[in-house]
Amino acid sequence: MLLSEAWESYQRDKKIEGYSELTLKTYRFQYHLLLRYFGDTV
Repeated sequence: MLLSEAWESYQRDKKIEGYSELTLKTYRFQYHLLLRYFGDTV
C-alpha cells in the first residue's frame, strides 16, 4: 500500500470518528512533511 493510500484511509477514519477540521489540517501538514521526506513509497 502506498503512503498516499494509507493516508486517505486514515483521514476517512478520523473524519468518521469526529476529529475536528483543525486537527485534520495539522495531520495533513505532518503527512505532507512525511511524504516529502520519504516519497510515496510502499
